[in-house]
Order: sequence, then C-alpha cells, then structure tokens
Amino acid sequence: MLLLSGEGGLDLLNRIFHGFGVRHPYRCVSKERAMEVCQEADLDLIICDGSLPDGETYEFVSQLRRSDLEPNRYVPVVIVAGHTPVDHVQNARDCGANFVVAKPVTPRTLLERVIWIASETRPFVELDDYVGPDRRFQNLGPPKTGGRRKSDAPIGAATGPSVNPEDSLL
Repeated sequence: MLLLSGEGGLDLLNRIFHGFGVRHPYRCVSKERAMEVCQEADLDLIICDGSLPDGETYEFVSQLRRSDLEPNRYVPVVIVAGHTPVDHVQNARDCGANFVVAKPVTPRTLLERVIWIASETRPFVELDDYVGPDRRFQNLGPPKTGGRRKSDAPIGAATGPSVNPEDSLL
C-alpha cells in the first residue's frame, strides 16, 4: 500500500490503515517519490491526498495510469480531499482515480470504500484521452418510457450498459 500526502496527513491515514492491519505502508510526500515506489514495489492500493500543491495528486495518478509499470498502473487509487467541488471530482475521475472520499474521513468510510473497490468489476479502459477504470457505475437498461420501437428489446431486458454520463461523476 502507498500513501501519498503532505507531512501532516500521513500520520492520520497511517493510523487508520494500521487499524486495518496494514503494518508497513510506503509513505510518500511527493509524486516523484511515489513514482519511485511504484517502480520498486508491487502495490495493492494507493491513497492520495487531493490537497497536494499544484495538482500533484492528479498528475501522479494520470502519470501512473499512462505508465508501463505493470501491474501498478492498474492498482486502485482513492483520492482523499478536504474540498470536493464538482471540478475537483471531475479532475479525479479524468485522471483515472477509482474513488474520491471527502474529508473529514472516518475509518468506517475508508474501509467501506476499500471494500467497494475490492469487490467492483469495472474494466480498465485505455483510450487516447483517458486511462483508468471505466467511469460508468450503473447498468440501467433501456429507458422505461413509452414510445419504443417494435425492434427494441422488451423493457427491463438490458442488453448492455446504458449510462447517462452526468449520473456518474466517478
């Protein structure tokens, strides 16, 4: 496990994950050091503080996702942020993070998100302008409104994912 945070944030995150049984996480205070760790060790989870200066967190995640560091480029990434306006959540989504957790964080919230990520089955997507987990969360099936064509599948018989992009920010 890798923790990327400013000096003060590392202690709290380290204590929370120590309570979960993580005894020796890699603790990094810069994206450069975090990339070095990604080159040296196989990781199973990355937690990043979203308040690093100059968008370092988002740059790190994007750089990791576009790297050739197998298998770490596929590792789940959670961004913990104290301020989560829509544009920050969109930045996290667009850089390839799996989830954003708003501060103040509680051990319960972090554990729920880690369990969710561990059990999710979203595929990893590699496109020209995006690399990361599939951003779609829902499989809503065809719309339940009238006016359907006779050639459409019956209502409720979804044949593939159907997601409104505005419904799933991340």
